[in-house]
Amino acid sequence: GDIAKEKAGIIKKCDNEGVTITIPQNTEVMSVLEKRAIECDNKFIVAKVPNVHEFSGSYEIFDYDGIFNIKMQMLGEHQSQNASLAIEAARLLGILQDNIKEGILKARNIGRFEIISKEPLILFDGAHNKNGMGSLAKGINRCFGEHKKSFIMACMRDKEIEEAVLELKKYGYDKDSSFYTVSVVDNPRSEDANTLSKRLMKTGILSTP
Repeated sequence: GDIAKEKAGIIKKCDNEGVTITIPQNTEVMSVLEKRAIECDNKFIVAKVPNVHEFSGSYEIFDYDGIFNIKMQMLGEHQSQNASLAIEAARLLGILQDNIKEGILKARNIGRFEIISKEPLILFDGAHNKNGMGSLAKGINRCFGEHKKSFIMACMRDKEIEEAVLELKKYGYDKDSSFYTVSVVDNPRSEDANTLSKRLMKTGILSTP
C-alpha cells in the first residue's frame, strides 16, 4: 500500500484529460491507483492480460486484444505485461497495429535478460534485488530450464544480495549449476569476490571466487 501510494505520485493533473494505464494489480494497489487517477481527473485504463506463447528460443511471442503473434526481443513473461501498457498507450495515440508490432519487435532493454551470445549461450542481467532476481530466475527456468547453467556474479557491498539470491536458488539454480564470484575492477563499492562467496554460502549456494 505505501509503495503503491509513492508510485501513484507520478499521476498528475493535465490541462486536457489525462490518462492513467496500469496492468492488473491486487485489490489494494488497484484501489490506490484508481483513487489517485480520479483525484487527478485521469481516465483510468486497466490493460488486459496478454496470451503468452511458449518461448520460441529467440523471441517472446504473445497475443493482445486482437493483435496476434507479437514478437518481442525482451525476454520474460512479465515483459509481455509491460508491452501491453505500451500497446494501450500507442492505441490512444492513434498508432497503427503494424507499427505497434514493429516497435515492440525492435525494442530492447539493455542489461535485462539480454542474450549477448548464442554460441555459447550467454545471458547478461543487472538484477540486484529480490524482485529483479526473481524475474531473472523465473525467466531462466522457463526459457532455458533444460540447460546446464553456470553463474558469474558481482555486486555492490551495500546490496541485500542474500535475500535476492534466495529467489535465484528457488527458481533458476540447481545442484548441477556452477557458481563463480568476481569483483568489479576499479570500483570501491564492489564487494570482494571472496567475501561475496562467503555471503552466498549462507544461502546454501557454493561458489568459487
